[in-house]
Amino acid sequence: MESVIEREKTCETANRYYNISALIKKSSCQFFYFYPAFHEGDREQFNYIADSINVCGFAYKQKNHAANMLAGNMRYIICRNKEYMMQLNTVYKDKIINPVEFLFRTTSLAAACNVLWKEAEAFFKRKIKR
Repeated sequence: MESVIEREKTCETANRYYNISALIKKSSCQFFYFYPAFHEGDREQFNYIADSINVCGFAYKQKNHAANMLAGNMRYIICRNKEYMMQLNTVYKDKIINPVEFLFRTTSLAAACNVLWKEAEAFFKRKIKR
C-alpha cells in the first residue's frame, strides 16, 4: 500500500510542505522542538532548523519516534509561557534530557509522583493485556 507521502510527492500543492524549514526560519514565532536524541530521522529533521535563532531544541534520551517526555509531563509544559521555556532551554541546551529528571524539574513533587504512578499503572496494564 502506497503511503500518502509517496502518493503526493509529485503534487506541488501538497509537497511544498514536506520541508518547512525555510518557513520556520523566516517566522517571527518562537518554536520549542522536542525530539528523541537517538532517533536518526528525528535528529536529522532537527538539524535542518537547529541553527535558527527562533528554535529551541530539547533532545530526550530516547530512540523511539513517538516517545520523548513522559505523557503526563506534557500538560505541565504545553501551557508554560515563553520566558519559562527559554530559561528551561538554557538549562538543557546541548544536553540530552532524562525524561524523569525533566519531569521533576518542571512539576511539583506531588505532580511528578502522580505522573510516575500513572505511567507505571499504564505500563502494567499493557503488560497484562499481552
